[in-house]
Amino acid sequence: MLRQGRPTNIDMPGFARNLNGLTFACASMDRRDAMIRISADVGRESFEGRGDVEMTYVGLRGRHVDSIALMPVNADARCSGVTARFDNGHSQMLNLRNGNVLRRGVYTQVDLPGNYRNLDSIALRCRAAGANSVTIKIYASL
Repeated sequence: MLRQGRPTNIDMPGFARNLNGLTFACASMDRRDAMIRISADVGRESFEGRGDVEMTYVGLRGRHVDSIALMPVNADARCSGVTARFDNGHSQMLNLRNGNVLRRGVYTQVDLPGNYRNLDSIALRCRAAGANSVTIKIYASL
């Protein structure tokens, strides 16, 4: 049973992690339509100090990405810069809650601008809020 508004994590069996497709056989529990969003954990970055900048290559080159989400794991975080780089060479600064604090264990979704969605990498400038370091998980909605 998938509950509305609650993510369900599925661990892939074995060591193979290259996924070519997913097939669902689902039905809504009421008469309304239902929607399932698929997200992939595409990386995690650890930040120590005020000016730490990390970049992750999301491994989705050539794939359509609707949005990304960030989730601080072990502390609150403040990110002053998030830049998406696309496989056509263009890059775009993303607005991440206007620089407000990202709460530990809470997903913060960021929609990608425009119509071009083939994401190559994400660069983050973040720091821990009230701690010495923070690790941030990065998710992509496909």
